[in-house]
Amino acid sequence: MEKEAAVAVQAPTDAIWAVVVDVERWPEVTPSMTEVRRLDDGELRPGSKARIRQPGFAPAQWEVTVVDPPRIFTWVSSAPGVRTVAEHEIRSTPGGSELVLRLRQSGPLAPVVRAVYGRRIRRFLEQEAAGLAGAAEARVRTLET
Repeated sequence: MEKEAAVAVQAPTDAIWAVVVDVERWPEVTPSMTEVRRLDDGELRPGSKARIRQPGFAPAQWEVTVVDPPRIFTWVSSAPGVRTVAEHEIRSTPGGSELVLRLRQSGPLAPVVRAVYGRRIRRFLEQEAAGLAGAAEARVRTLET
């Protein structure tokens, strides 16, 4: 199962990247996150881990697998029967940028997760994309003043 949310952002890729990798602040910009706690220090890098709490879901631990600043970071979470991969991609576009969030789930219980949580997952992806985009645009406005 793969879900995707994309949003145009009136900000340069570096500004979006700064917001996207500041994962502990995500609950400030999206109602889809109640807590994100890094389990290590320093810059986000392969092997970095975070514990995430979201409304209606069990807490999950995520491990970063790919970091390619300021373009993409990917992390993975596993639960019995389901492996979830979340990708955060930033693309330059004429007049701004685009933020694309993708979520892929695999494993024997992925169809059950899709049936039970599919709409909520879609809504959360859209909320996260919009919230992160808004935070990046606000960051640019703050830097311009």
